[in-house]
Amino acid sequence: MSAKKQTAIGTDPRDDVKVYIGPTLHRRVLVASSVFRGGLSPHVTGLIEKIPELGQMIVPLDEVVEAKRRIKEPGTTEHGLCQYLISIRFNENGEVRE
Repeated sequence: MSAKKQTAIGTDPRDDVKVYIGPTLHRRVLVASSVFRGGLSPHVTGLIEKIPELGQMIVPLDEVVEAKRRIKEPGTTEHGLCQYLISIRFNENGEVRE
């Protein structure tokens, strides 16, 4: 048996964990390092519909360390997305401000 704890159906529960690696968004619409198990919340799904780039900043647990490293590296996709997300502003209802 592997070092990972196995469930009754033979899958690792950590396989379904995703982490938002981007910055905390304006008005705390989405907080940095938010963790999602068993899928994304309707709130986050709605945000991704408004800002599709946001979906690229939600990664599987086993990719978090490498993705966070790339955020700090100028010229990478992750770094550019992080800078873009910092610039987005939301109104008091959580809607993207035009």
